[in-house]
Amino acid sequence: MWCARRKLRTFPLMGLRHAERIGEVAMKAKTILEYGSGGSTLWLAQIAPEAKIVSVEHDEKWFRRVFAAYHALRGLGMLEPPYATLVHTSVDRYARQPADGPFDMILIDGAHETRDACLRGAFDLLSPGGTVFLHDAEEPDYQAGKVAFVKAGGVGMPFVVQEDDTLHLSDPTYNGPAELWEGSKPC
Repeated sequence: MWCARRKLRTFPLMGLRHAERIGEVAMKAKTILEYGSGGSTLWLAQIAPEAKIVSVEHDEKWFRRVFAAYHALRGLGMLEPPYATLVHTSVDRYARQPADGPFDMILIDGAHETRDACLRGAFDLLSPGGTVFLHDAEEPDYQAGKVAFVKAGGVGMPFVVQEDDTLHLSDPTYNGPAELWEGSKPC
């Protein structure tokens, strides 16, 4: 169990600048798919209350924690309809789970071993003009998914790197702090 799973937050476990960029897109989205539930699920449901959110999770114990926290926020009146749909699935079915797209935004921040497959399938699940984010994109294992997304017709954006609380564009071979990769599907 990696460190992010120890404590459930109501904010995503990522740098502020990354969250700001994702938040900008999420607040305009009508439909959001999230691979990997947690603080980001609770946060997205609060900042994009009009969006239909589908959050896919493979870890049953973690899923139950997020599900309970999500329903507690609803019970406190902190969330408004249409509410998120939290989906529990096995890790081998993880990337194939969503069937009710297309989505205006996709956030890939779940199980590391599934991220490349999720990114490979993201283009087909994305609405025209939609945006996909891959968190912790500096991992070399995700390069094939980035290439597949672009080959499918998507537009890969330069890496966005958080360094000293500033954003700057970087070389794709950069191996510094956590990176956020952004791609879009042309209209």
